[in-house]
Amino acid sequence: KLWGNEKSCNFANDLRDVAQLVAHFVRDEGVACSSQVIPTTPKDFTGGIIIGKAFIMNTRVSRLFLILLAIITLISCGGKQAEQDFNKLTNEEKIKFLDAKIKKESKNAELYYQRGQVFFDMGNTKEALYNIKQAIDFNDKQVKYYIFEADVFFSRGETTLAFNALQQAISKDSKSEEAYLKIAELSLDLQDYKRC
Repeated sequence: KLWGNEKSCNFANDLRDVAQLVAHFVRDEGVACSSQVIPTTPKDFTGGIIIGKAFIMNTRVSRLFLILLAIITLISCGGKQAEQDFNKLTNEEKIKFLDAKIKKESKNAELYYQRGQVFFDMGNTKEALYNIKQAIDFNDKQVKYYIFEADVFFSRGETTLAFNALQQAISKDSKSEEAYLKIAELSLDLQDYKRC
């Protein structure tokens, strides 16, 4: 089922990593095997056969592989499923969900960023701004946080603060195409063609 839908999760990449781990284990146990591993796309599966032969030679390793494979599958696909489920929630449900997560992980910058985005979608720029400032306080290296902060400021008519936020983004990553594009976008909206 998983191989039939590459978009469902990063299964192939995770499986490759597990195969590398098990290949090292097999080698340490004295079982001959190739270092070639399962490829990143399900269409070319020849590398997996080599690893598979090594597993047959060692039952203990086969069991280890199956356990690791099950764990990786659950983690990789479970994360995507949770994201899809979250996107199906109403904004009010998303806020409740994120509130509960923040109670458990009060210093998780990404949760504040996500909650800020939901508030922004709801038109509540005051709460959006509060949350993005919290996110930046906990992790001031994320360029996307400053770009979002600029969007919130701009929506409130606070253009100077919006451009200041974008300058902060560029100071964190001078090659951030997204930050430069956002400056151009906001400048275009203001008909400030020189800055654009």
